[in-house]
Amino acid sequence: MIISTHQESTMPRANRDTVAEVDNEIDYLLRTEGLRAATEALISTCKDATAPAQARAAAGRTIFEATGRLKKEPPGPEKELHELSAAELRERYETGERKLAAFEALLAEADEAEGDRH
Repeated sequence: MIISTHQESTMPRANRDTVAEVDNEIDYLLRTEGLRAATEALISTCKDATAPAQARAAAGRTIFEATGRLKKEPPGPEKELHELSAAELRERYETGERKLAAFEALLAEADEAEGDRH
């Protein structure tokens, strides 16, 4: 329960919340109900075809930022393979697989186009 300073000073000591207790309660509510509500609102806005484009774009960007997809860190030197964790190795492998598949598709298209010319 959040109360004004005047109300707190007139309340019996047993009923007063300490600043730390109120802080903890607010933090808990924001981290549970608040995060859920904000997440639902962002996703709802992104999915709402009638929402203004600017609102949808802002919600989408916020989701990408919150999930770490829009890091603005300058590219540093790439880690050597022996320095990577298992998850990082898996991610590199999967990225390589996707790039290889895209390259093979382009190569097949080029071969097909070249075959059409002859």
